[in-house]
Amino acid sequence: MTGRAGAGKTVLLDSLDAALRGAGVPVRRLFLSGDVSGLLGLAASGSAYAQLAAAQAEAVRRQFPAAGALLVRVTDDLNFAGQPPRRTDGSVASAARWAAEHLLSAAPPGLAVLLALEKADADDLGPHPPETIALHPPTPAEARGYLMARLGVPRAEAEELVAETGRHLDRLSLLVRLRGGEAGPHMPALLADPDLQRLIGATAALAASTPHLPSAAWAPELLRAALGTELRQLPPHARALLAGSDALGWTPTPALRAAWTGVAAAERTRALARLANLTSGECRPIRLAALAALEDWPALAAQVRTSPDDARWLPPLWPAIRDGAAGETRDDLAGAVVRHSAGRGDYHDAGLRDALFTLFGAARPRYGPGHASSWPRAVWKPGT
Repeated sequence: MTGRAGAGKTVLLDSLDAALRGAGVPVRRLFLSGDVSGLLGLAASGSAYAQLAAAQAEAVRRQFPAAGALLVRVTDDLNFAGQPPRRTDGSVASAARWAAEHLLSAAPPGLAVLLALEKADADDLGPHPPETIALHPPTPAEARGYLMARLGVPRAEAEELVAETGRHLDRLSLLVRLRGGEAGPHMPALLADPDLQRLIGATAALAASTPHLPSAAWAPELLRAALGTELRQLPPHARALLAGSDALGWTPTPALRAAWTGVAAAERTRALARLANLTSGECRPIRLAALAALEDWPALAAQVRTSPDDARWLPPLWPAIRDGAAGETRDDLAGAVVRHSAGRGDYHDAGLRDALFTLFGAARPRYGPGHASSWPRAVWKPGT
């Protein structure tokens, strides 16, 4: 089947997958997009075009199950470590032609293969083209009717959702699943959508930057800082991953929390960098936690030296500091943790004891006010 983005290829693959498995048919799915050399386990080969083509063919042959169905989604940017797809004779091929030759024509007996392609013309599918279904995005009326039937929303709300989401069946379907709390089995769809990747990265960064408020709702200002834009600028299927309102604050849905484990590192890092640049007083603990999550220990130590009162936000960060920082930077931060806990009289705090032991084990003891040699006098009371 062929169709541009949003035509419903993924929706159809999901439906077929469920139906086949329900009928007891073994199903394997592949999503071939961008550089697939790692996914397919491309072996090293020579630089000749024929050798590259043979390596690509062998890599994809290893993906064939013995029987059942193979459902494959192929995007036009398919490549192998930067090398284009190649036909068996070594010539460069489009993603569609490569898939038709190496997946359809080469499939062993007893294996059914369905390709979902973005575009393919008659030449792409070879001299004996298989049956092809051309998919088209839903019309506005079809999209509106779909949302009204699946979500039970009135016509006006459905029209507004369609206007924001567009005639993109994959996103409309994802919106329905998210609002219905059905996102669990569809995690790959969450991680593949660019708008969702952005939200997942931003909220993962927020979760890492608010250890002092683990269950509190996020203010809209915090979400804006992490996202780099207003939440309302994201499409409805992305906003459906959050529960709440600007007035009450926003909390992540279970589907969003589950998606944090697969978050793109670059998205999370960009959001953490934005949070680490917050300057208002009420955002100090968030800034410190973001610096810790970025493992920018020198910047974290410098912030505490500049504003010693900020040490009160270090105890929840101490385990990460202990395991990640090193040398004088770790000693400085350990000293700040000790001074804060000792000043509060928390002599039996586990973090204080752990920070003290870190100081006692420092390679180069330092002397003078505010350094390691003065901690025992500052902390231990007679008889303790």
